[in-house]
Amino acid sequence: MKGGQPVRLEDMATLNLDPSMVFLNKEDTMQIAKDNNDTPSGDELGSIYPADENQMWEVIFSYEETGHIKDDEKEEINADDILESW
Repeated sequence: MKGGQPVRLEDMATLNLDPSMVFLNKEDTMQIAKDNNDTPSGDELGSIYPADENQMWEVIFSYEETGHIKDDEKEEINADDILESW
């Protein structure tokens, strides 16, 4: 999808894509990884590339469900214990 319009990263976020960029959805992002002999993780949400083929960069968006702490539980969390567990 060409830039200059909003794009959705599934139900996670919406990006206002600059006209100088190109957006690939989840499926296309995973396919381009395979085409480049990479193994997609399955966590990809989409990717952005420059429309100018002379530029060589990419941004890949992914999401990993690692957990959620409710605001009312935050006082019960011991940050030192969490850091030591890594």
